Amino acid sequence: MSVDPKWVKLFGLIPGYDPRAQSRGYTFDATSARRAVDFFPTALCHCKGPMEGTPFELVPWQQSLVGCLFGWVHEGTGHRRYNECLLYIASKNGKSSLAAGILLYLLVALEKKDWNCTRPRLPGSRARSFIPTS
Repeated sequence: MSVDPKWVKLFGLIPGYDPRAQSRGYTFDATSARRAVDFFPTALCHCKGPMEGTPFELVPWQQSLVGCLFGWVHEGTGHRRYNECLLYIASKNGKSSLAAGILLYLLVALEKKDWNCTRPRLPGSRARSFIPTS
């Protein structure tokens, strides 16, 4: 399996992660990855702060994460390899904005809507499941 060198370089930005190491049965669809990454600056813009009104340009580590989430697909079924993402990063580095953008991509731009998103239980409430309808 051959992966575009640009993507291989981006994968290297995630410490200790080699997506090709255990990719048996999966292939990297650069078109799907690029579509997800391109969604951010073309459809989203910052809504507050010093960057208000400017396109939401992903920095390289964010491109790598989004590309991996949406680019790796099963060769037989076409289902995405990753169904969950756990991101540990210091505060004020754009986690909430990135998560909101990913959710918006799932809701409005993803061609195959076969997912289920659950909001964690907050104090005084219960977990809720968000299931899109066609």
